Amino acid sequence: MEVEIQSGSLQLPTAAMNGEKENHVKALEQDKLPVTVATNPKTPKKLTLIPLIFLIYFEVAGGPFGEEPAVQAAGPLFAILGFLIFPFIWSVPEALITAELSTAFPGNGGFVIWAERAFGPFFGSLMGSWKFLSGVINIAAFPVLCIDYLEKLIVALASGWPRKVAISAFTLEKEDF
Repeated sequence: MEVEIQSGSLQLPTAAMNGEKENHVKALEQDKLPVTVATNPKTPKKLTLIPLIFLIYFEVAGGPFGEEPAVQAAGPLFAILGFLIFPFIWSVPEALITAELSTAFPGNGGFVIWAERAFGPFFGSLMGSWKFLSGVINIAAFPVLCIDYLEKLIVALASGWPRKVAISAFTLEKEDF
């Protein structure tokens, strides 16, 4: 269908005035765009609560490692108080700093952008590389640390092929969020 616009008005051939084409013509005449609606839109999978809790816990704390020595050194009361109070002493200032820097230096890159703006592109690149390397090391360490805890419940995971299979399964497991 060919549409000609002359002097601000819409001129259409008369053969185009039928059925669905007529609806599009009316929409064009009213300066509205036709809307296409998908009949079966695929919604992306959302992160549910339990994976979110584990993701936050392992990203922030790195797991439960170090809690036992803290309880042994300080006793149960002070250890529990420390576990309850320390996150607020650490996390609230860090959240405020992150909010301030994100507002001052908007962009998709976080601390890489902050380091690059403060110290130059070389140090911004170093910051990104170090964060990537620390992520790779952490991701490689967590399955082994998890199996170390599970071997206390399942003795077969202490050594041999069951341990290797379990570590490989935890390492290769892919969760579609």
